[in-house]
Amino acid sequence: MKKDLKKFKQIAEKYDIIVSNPPYIKTEIIETLDNDVKCEPYIALDGGEDGLDFYRKIIGNAYKYLNPAGHLMMEIGYDQGEAVKELLIENGYKDVKIIKDGEVLYEGNVDDAPQELKDLDYKTISGAYPTIIEV
Repeated sequence: MKKDLKKFKQIAEKYDIIVSNPPYIKTEIIETLDNDVKCEPYIALDGGEDGLDFYRKIIGNAYKYLNPAGHLMMEIGYDQGEAVKELLIENGYKDVKIIKDGEVLYEGNVDDAPQELKDLDYKTISGAYPTIIEV
């Protein structure tokens, strides 16, 4: 993790969207997961004691790489919405939204969607991303 995070120090650009699917499973829970999940590399699962280690690092640093009207989108665990939302708000993020798995925000032609949905990534509108927090 430290090695990967060091790469961010080399980035000078700013982005409209940052998307992350960080490890978010509590360390103590990993051994209780189904075998099809446990076959994933441990480092891809372990989010630390409370499952929020990577969110703290991402949330605390993403603003450095986002354009002023940029979006931070992250996959979260089914029970982490409020905790991650609180971290985002504490770090000055605005308009935090939790979009649950399979939640359909709009059905129909994307050109006819309300402007606030047009401003989201198209895959979010179509429901292609699981549990996303959009900032």
